[in-house]
Amino acid sequence: MSKQVKKYSKWILIVALLFLMLPSVLRALDGNVYLMGDESYYHARMAENIVESGIPETDALVFNGRDYVFNPYHLLLACFTFVFGAVTASKIVPLLLGLLCVYLFYLILSNLKIEAWTKLVMLGLLILSPVFIYTFNVSTQLCLILVLNLAGLFFLMKKGTVYTIFSVIFFSIAAMFGVSHALVSAFIVFFYAFRYKKRLRKGYLIIAAVVFVMLSYSLPVYLNAEKAGFLSLNILSSFFADLGGAAGISVFAALLALVGYTLVWRYKRQYYLLYVFSILLITYSFFNNALLIYSNLIIVFLAGIAFVHFARMRWSLKILRDFTLIVLFCGLMFSAFTTVFSLQEALPNTPMTNSLIWLNLNSEETDVVFSHYSNGFWIEFVSKRPVIMDCLLQHTPGVNDLYFDSKQVFETDDLDKARELMSKYDVKYVIITKNFYDGLVWDKKEKGLDFLLTNVETFKKVQENSYVVIYEYIYEGVEN
Repeated sequence: MSKQVKKYSKWILIVALLFLMLPSVLRALDGNVYLMGDESYYHARMAENIVESGIPETDALVFNGRDYVFNPYHLLLACFTFVFGAVTASKIVPLLLGLLCVYLFYLILSNLKIEAWTKLVMLGLLILSPVFIYTFNVSTQLCLILVLNLAGLFFLMKKGTVYTIFSVIFFSIAAMFGVSHALVSAFIVFFYAFRYKKRLRKGYLIIAAVVFVMLSYSLPVYLNAEKAGFLSLNILSSFFADLGGAAGISVFAALLALVGYTLVWRYKRQYYLLYVFSILLITYSFFNNALLIYSNLIIVFLAGIAFVHFARMRWSLKILRDFTLIVLFCGLMFSAFTTVFSLQEALPNTPMTNSLIWLNLNSEETDVVFSHYSNGFWIEFVSKRPVIMDCLLQHTPGVNDLYFDSKQVFETDDLDKARELMSKYDVKYVIITKNFYDGLVWDKKEKGLDFLLTNVETFKKVQENSYVVIYEYIYEGVEN
């Protein structure tokens, strides 16, 4: 490795740290010190519960409660929560895991004998990728899953019994997060062991452990999960960051990856299994965004090969080469900063959290709150109040019935019907947010429930700011 490449390599972790901290710093400058996204609040609440009273059996902050599904990420988060508190821990843990991800990716590329400049470019593309920036800013289980798989692969590459044990442990824990993650872990091990025959015995052992965890834990959880029939997915916009997907792939990186794929196609006989798996994985990622963490690594790898190829190939005009590389670099930076600014503006905003804090201080612990399910995690964590439903749809019993009733409440112009459903769920407060009128619930004001809220015999406005209105349900004419 040249001295110049070594010098740049030392800065990689610093650059990664800056990009990972940027969204939080920008939010803090705007006066918003709260966590980004919604799922991070669920994990923070569970970590808080574990610190206070151990691993819970049920989650009581949704209607009728639900069984708690064990998540290894909650244990990791709880360790930091014990020292720093849930909110700070939810910022520190993804950040540390992000730096560890970059370092492990560097070690794996080094073990694969990737040329120095190409390795540096791949690391740079990883840091600039929207998937990386999002995954290690928003506190979700995905940040741990990716690091576990990278750590498992790194120790699989090493010789020795101790390394094998570590590899088994990391891949087995990763398999606990779901069937799809278990299958990805199993294929990673299978391909590497198949490619390097000396690792076959170790590979079979790890695959056996992964399959055991999948069949004994992940598969039963999957089979018992609720199927939310009301969800829809915009495939292109959720896959590509430049088209609206907060954690999507950069269009420029995807184009570079296509070029990279053509460049490595000549090795298809050696790596045909990997080629087939890569295509299937990326295709399936259009429908399951959780798998983008793996697809992103494949795209980064191929895009790095293409970028270095463009930089080194002979051009008839040097200025054309420079222009092409500058356009590609600017495109990658555009995707990265689009994600950074998206996270900066991500909900919950300050007015939202202030309203939820007010609700916590001015209501009873058992008061049920009705709102759109996308607000559920925030209400549960900040207000400490139960909701009808939240975004953990797959583990909420009767989720389709809950959604249908909620939809009826939002859309009905019949006051008696609204009262009946409110009383059915023992609702005490209703939270309306500004984005309800942007198509989340209604396309204009004074429709359905929004119109009924003007009935002073049924609802009383108790709190309002620029983003949130809270109503108290005061009607007592219908027996619960």
